[in-house]
Amino acid sequence: MRSLQVVLVSSVGVLALGVAIVAFAPELTSKIASTSQFAMFRAAVNIHHQLYGTNSSTRPSVETSFMSKILKNSPSVDAERVHKPSVFRKHLEETMISLCAYPSHLNITRTMHSVPVGNGASIPMLWLDFPASTPKPSKHITIVYFHGGGFIEGSIKAYEGVVANLVNELQLIGNSVGGSLHYSVVIPEYRLAPENPLPTGIEDCLEAYKYILKEGNDENTILFMGDSAGGHLTISVALEAIEKGVPTPKALVAFSPWTDLTNSNPSITTNADNDPVLNPAMINKFSDWSAPSMEAKEKYSLLNYDARKFENVFPPLLIQVGSHEMLLDDAIFMSKLTGDLEIYENQGHDFNLFVGWIPEAEDALQSVNKFIKHHLL
Repeated sequence: MRSLQVVLVSSVGVLALGVAIVAFAPELTSKIASTSQFAMFRAAVNIHHQLYGTNSSTRPSVETSFMSKILKNSPSVDAERVHKPSVFRKHLEETMISLCAYPSHLNITRTMHSVPVGNGASIPMLWLDFPASTPKPSKHITIVYFHGGGFIEGSIKAYEGVVANLVNELQLIGNSVGGSLHYSVVIPEYRLAPENPLPTGIEDCLEAYKYILKEGNDENTILFMGDSAGGHLTISVALEAIEKGVPTPKALVAFSPWTDLTNSNPSITTNADNDPVLNPAMINKFSDWSAPSMEAKEKYSLLNYDARKFENVFPPLLIQVGSHEMLLDDAIFMSKLTGDLEIYENQGHDFNLFVGWIPEAEDALQSVNKFIKHHLL
C-alpha cells in the first residue's frame, strides 16, 4: 500500500512538472506536450483507481481532483503586478495549445475568412468543416463559437484545438445513438480590449454572424456557443441581432458565462479559493480593461437587462457552470432571466473545455447533444 501511495504522488508530481515545462519552454515541447502530459495524467488516474478503488464512474471524478490541483499549482500571470495585455494573451495561448492540441488527424477542412467590420477594418474568422460520418448526413449544424478570455485574451490560435476537439466529441456523441449529424464550426477572432473596449467585441461578432448568413447558412441550422466572456457574447450577440432585425440563431449554449461585469455577485468572493482557473485580481483587471467605467460595466452586465428582452423571440438557451466557479452566481442569476441551468458539482471555470481530460466534460456534452437534438433536429 505504501509503495502504491509513493507511486501515485510521484506520478502527479511528474505531471505537474510536465505542465510547468510547457509553461516555461513551450517551444521545446510544442509537438509532444499534449500527448506526454495526457499519458502521465492517465497513468496517475489509473494508479489512484487501483489504490483507492475508484473508477471511471466516480463523481466528482479523480481526473477533476487532479486537474484542479494541477491548475492551481501551475505558473500563472500575477494580475496585480502585470499590466500588459500581451502577457496574459501569450500565457493563455501557450496553456491552451499545450493542453488541447489541434486534432490534425481528423481531416477537418480548414478555411480562413476575412470579415469586414466597418471603417475599413476586418477580423479573421476560422471555418472548420468536420468530415461527415455518413454519405448523406440527416442534418448539418453550424456552430458559431465565441471564445473566452475576459474580452482581453483569446484568439483563433489559442482556441482552435479546444473547439475542434469539443465539436468532434459532440459529433461522435450525436452519431453514437443512431444519428447522422454533420458539424461545422466557425470561430471569429473579435477585437480585444483594452485596445478595443466593449461594445467592439459584440459588434464584431454580430458582423461575423451576418457574414455567415450571407454565405447561405440558414439561421435554423445555426447554434451560438461560447465560454466565459464568449458565453456573454453568445447571449449579447443574440440580443443585438434581435435589436438590429437580424434573424436569430436557433439555439444558444453558454459555458461558464461572465454576465456581471461589476463582479458583485457573492460567488466572486465565496468561490475565490475554490476556482482553479480564475482569481479576483484577474477578473477585476479584465473588467476594468473591457469596460473602463462603472457606467460601462453596468451597461454591459446582462443581469441588468430587462427580463422582457428575453421574451418571445429570444432563442432557447442552455447554461452550464461548475459549483466551484467564481462565476457560479453569474450563471444562476442569468438563468432566472432566461435559459436552462445545469450546475456540475466540484467543477471549476470552463471545465467543459477539458474534453478527454475530465469525464465531467463529456457528461456536459451529452447534455448539450440532447439540447441540440431537441431544438435543432
